[in-house]
Amino acid sequence: MAYVKMTGKLVIDWHGARLEPKPSKPLYLLLYAAYYQDWVSREKLAFLFWPQSSDKKSQQNLRAIIFRAKEFEYAQDLIVEPERLKWPIKTDIAIFKEAIVAQDWQKAIKSYSGQFLADTRPKEAGLEAWLNQERADLERVWKNAANNYVLQLEQNGNIEAARDLLEQILLAEPLAEDILQRYMKNCYLLNQKTKALEAYKSFKKLLKKELDLEPLEQTIEILNTIKSSKPIASISQVKQKDKIKQSIPLSVLKPPKLIGRQKTIAELEQSSSKVIFIHAEAGIGKSRLIAEIAPEAIKIKCQDGLENIPFYPIVQLLKKLLNAGIKTPDLKQYNDDLARLVPELMPELSPAPVEPETGKLRLFEALSQYFEYIVQEKNIQGFALVFDDLQWMDHSSLDFLVYLANKASLRFIAAFRTHEKSKYLEQAINSLESSNLLSLIELEPLGIDSLSELMASLMGVQKGPPIFSKWLAKNTAGNPMFVLETLKSLFETGTLSSKNQAWQTNIDEITTNYSEIIIPNAVQEIIKRRIDNLSPETKRVLQVASVISQNFNPEILSKISGLSEWTVLDSFEEAQSKALITNNSFQHDLLRQTIYNDIAKSRKNLIHLKTAQELRGKADISIVAEHYLAAGDIANALDLWLEYAQQLEDHGFAYEAIEILERALALEISNEKQNTINEKLAENYKSIGKHKISEDLIAKILLAKPNKLIKAKCLLIHAGNLVQFGNINNAQKAILEAQELATDISDEDLKLQLNSSAAMIEDQLGNYDKALEYLEVYKPLIEQEKPAANLFFVINSLAALYSNVDNLAEAEKMHNKALELAKKLNSKYYQVEAVLNMLYGPIELVRSRGVIELAEEVLQFGRYEGSDALQVNLATTYFDLAELAKAEQHYLELTNISTKTNILLVSWAKLAEIYSLNNAGQGLIIKALDRALGLAKKTEFYIVHAVLIIAISNFGSKKQKAQLKPYIDNLEMQKLPDY
Repeated sequence: MAYVKMTGKLVIDWHGARLEPKPSKPLYLLLYAAYYQDWVSREKLAFLFWPQSSDKKSQQNLRAIIFRAKEFEYAQDLIVEPERLKWPIKTDIAIFKEAIVAQDWQKAIKSYSGQFLADTRPKEAGLEAWLNQERADLERVWKNAANNYVLQLEQNGNIEAARDLLEQILLAEPLAEDILQRYMKNCYLLNQKTKALEAYKSFKKLLKKELDLEPLEQTIEILNTIKSSKPIASISQVKQKDKIKQSIPLSVLKPPKLIGRQKTIAELEQSSSKVIFIHAEAGIGKSRLIAEIAPEAIKIKCQDGLENIPFYPIVQLLKKLLNAGIKTPDLKQYNDDLARLVPELMPELSPAPVEPETGKLRLFEALSQYFEYIVQEKNIQGFALVFDDLQWMDHSSLDFLVYLANKASLRFIAAFRTHEKSKYLEQAINSLESSNLLSLIELEPLGIDSLSELMASLMGVQKGPPIFSKWLAKNTAGNPMFVLETLKSLFETGTLSSKNQAWQTNIDEITTNYSEIIIPNAVQEIIKRRIDNLSPETKRVLQVASVISQNFNPEILSKISGLSEWTVLDSFEEAQSKALITNNSFQHDLLRQTIYNDIAKSRKNLIHLKTAQELRGKADISIVAEHYLAAGDIANALDLWLEYAQQLEDHGFAYEAIEILERALALEISNEKQNTINEKLAENYKSIGKHKISEDLIAKILLAKPNKLIKAKCLLIHAGNLVQFGNINNAQKAILEAQELATDISDEDLKLQLNSSAAMIEDQLGNYDKALEYLEVYKPLIEQEKPAANLFFVINSLAALYSNVDNLAEAEKMHNKALELAKKLNSKYYQVEAVLNMLYGPIELVRSRGVIELAEEVLQFGRYEGSDALQVNLATTYFDLAELAKAEQHYLELTNISTKTNILLVSWAKLAEIYSLNNAGQGLIIKALDRALGLAKKTEFYIVHAVLIIAISNFGSKKQKAQLKPYIDNLEMQKLPDY
């Protein structure tokens, strides 16, 4: 059996021979299997090596490399089954893991020879990502084991071995100050004073450069002791300020009950309002009150500093519920919409973008149904949802909150700080109040009687001390958090103590009003005083934690603070014992804000920068971008914002993308970046139907003389706007100019978009052969086993064009291929587009293929980009089949919901014809044709004009017929399709 050494340089021991195999995919497959020492599925391996290939192709490739792997002489023990494989051999990784479990630190250190597969650099992205993650995890476990082994060595008096191991740890973690301290002491004990001083000098320089920090007091004391050649025993292991450390009673750290809010609770319990907002200043107890009144409710927490990230609190909650094992409900037609917001909830779906306006409403309905399902499953009574810290809620989430109040059956309660309302929160409050859905309740500070009752509860006595309670009320203004922080500070400094379950101060016998005790006049100053009493290490850790804000973990805090994970964990323990943090978050936002605001600006910027660098690739890019911005790194912030805006746009969140892009535009950036952002803004404004704003932006960019790529993209957007204005001829000119620019640009995706747009315009102009020329160049790509998703519209357009030139066999082939690809992509949007095109075919063919039934089915998916066109074509098909009632139903629905000029014109014209056939009366006919005529000036689309001419010629009044002349004069009969 082979033995594989996977740490450090890869070596395979095969019957005494030392093998150093060359990198190859078969070798990587064996190493992956050896690492896990268990069955590995073929499906997982195939995805690891070829994530972009089809299942069939990747499985074929996998079979080939398994065959080659089995040919290696040392792989005789490889076990291969149809669905999985296993290589059960000995490895140093397996020995290392066993030693860690057994807490055999010596064996663990001996078995770990360096970085996992240190010389291995696979080209496959999936393998590289796996390697990097495992390397980081193994190194973290090794550092923990090394720390433990150092302790053993020191206890056994083996100082030299301890020093050598500490040196290795410092190489892996050069900013770990606690490790440096131990290293310096061990060097000194070995009479290596110079080595200890050099280590300190290098560390100090690096600490200043990387973290803008000076060494801790304890490190400097060790340095001075070494310099003065004093005995090392004089250095205490933990240096604290010479203060009496008093413990804080548990009742103060975690108050047992809510005091002074009985009246408000009664008011809340009796209220019939669907929505209640509680507001007050920070620290008054809004969240504590809500926890009391709605203990089972689902809590949505907003975060300071992230109020510009669309849907941030909602997304975080959905991810949290998913990680907690909460089942995602089947929302039927709204599954795609939920997946657009949080793809992890439904990873099997690949939702295409929808029209932004419709998409937002669909998303809100999806979220409403999701929360209603969760509330029902959890059997939550009363208030079902809690929104905390609304002053930091983003615009989009507030829009959803208003929608939820108006549409859903759920009751919810929310809280915000009175004097910190955003303009969007003001708008939400006004909207809810105007609908009589909202009750606003202001939470008042505690009075003297309530404070006395609170003191009695904390002390465990019947009645609180009246004089001390009055002093507290005067100095804290009745703010509960100010009261509790003051008590904690007094206990920590020894001013207040607890003996035999009785509280006392050292001036109880002589004071008349406790005025001798001086405290700051703001809760923030009390918090600062408490922070000053912490160890230097804990203060440093909390500074970094305040920048990260929430969900901070020891690994990241260690890297940014310059302390080992051991010391970070010790700091966690100290901060938790002082009721400052809990569950990797601050106990109150005011604690975090106070610590954060007290950090020097240069230091704060540096921590933000380090945080961004550590989180990049691990956290949402929107959060990383905010850290770069706070650090003053505009270039990186801008790059990530552009990437994030593209993600939003791709998922159909054009309004949110616009907000991000306009924030980016407000920064001090180069003209080139301004052009890039304005181009993306123009595209998004076009997608939400604000074509005038889009055109203004295009004009602004073109005046700035952009590069060829930006100009070509702008002309593409410009052409799309012109099509919407009905100005087809000028749209054609814009596309031709853009195509000429694109000849010097190596952006194949842009060229495909330009050709597709050019073909669409030529189709609308009746130039079918020219349109086919633009698209048939992609047929070799289309004929591949699995065409790329971006070719769907090429296939779909080809199907329609072949129908127009009577090449029905080729049209049928493209129709089927388009629908097949849409289903493979699991995209309802693409299915709508595919079926829409099928309705263009001859009526006999449409009926025989069951396209009508398919069209009705896909219309139930909801409104997508092509839904209006699909519905008008379906209505026309019913009309051609003489099913007038169904045709009328669809046309009428379109006149109420569509915003597209061409769709509306056709619908009114066809309704006039239906009214005539049904003898509905001349009044209805004339009215419908007037509506159609009013729309005709807004479009140049000749087919739509032809529909209008036919309808008015047959059913219109003399006055209406007289208005047809300009449209008849411009009509080119030869361009009209047969239908």
